[in-house]
Amino acid sequence: MRIIANTGFQDGVGRSTTTAVLAFMLMRHQGLKPLIIDLDSKNSQRMFFQDLKDAQLDYSTEIGNAKLQINRGRIADLATVGYSLTNQPPIVNTKIFKLKRYLKSLNYDIILIDTPSTFDTSCMLGFQLADDLNIVCTSGIEGLDQVENVLDKLNTLVKDSVLSPSFSTITLNGKDVATYKTDFSYKIKKYYRDFTFQTILKRRKPIHDYASKGITERYVNDRKALKDYKELTAEFSKHYKLEHKQGIFKDKTYTEILKGTT
Repeated sequence: MRIIANTGFQDGVGRSTTTAVLAFMLMRHQGLKPLIIDLDSKNSQRMFFQDLKDAQLDYSTEIGNAKLQINRGRIADLATVGYSLTNQPPIVNTKIFKLKRYLKSLNYDIILIDTPSTFDTSCMLGFQLADDLNIVCTSGIEGLDQVENVLDKLNTLVKDSVLSPSFSTITLNGKDVATYKTDFSYKIKKYYRDFTFQTILKRRKPIHDYASKGITERYVNDRKALKDYKELTAEFSKHYKLEHKQGIFKDKTYTEILKGTT
């Protein structure tokens, strides 16, 4: 069972959309049971998972000093983690390892983490829990900047013994971009840097046709399954704009959007 974190230090680039779409596609086309962990709770106006948050509470438990609460949803289950692991940004310690082991012991096939757009303790917790890290970003030169920004932070965390270098993959919008050497410093793969400057600068696709598509293709190994992808992300995109304009979805909830594609 894999724990996958979607990150990226930009607002409105599609982390939540990517997480939701990927959960649905894995459930529908791969037959997997996903758990979404929402660590982006600071944004009180973001109601993207609100109907899942209002769903039936399955259970709540304490893991170390972390309070884990899971709500049972029809498409996916949603977890929130309230924690007080340390007064300082969390470090690699037995409490976080215990939480990760507990999450992996639950009856889920895959866990998807939605991290905040700011580099804070919630974001760091997502990094520490994840096996794979997906950087969600707009296309173009901003993409390479985001990779360098995230790798900068990761290298500092590893150097300061705050983060263990345990990621199996680091991607930008689903494409492999980084690896680490024996000294545990993360490096941008040269072929990707060359590809970025030669090719990706010519693309200016909307985020919902770019980031979540690439990430979904990476984990959903069924080309036919992606035929309903554009329709699904178009719905999310439309209601995401309403969410920012009105503060809440007025006409459709998350589950209702997905229900129309089942």
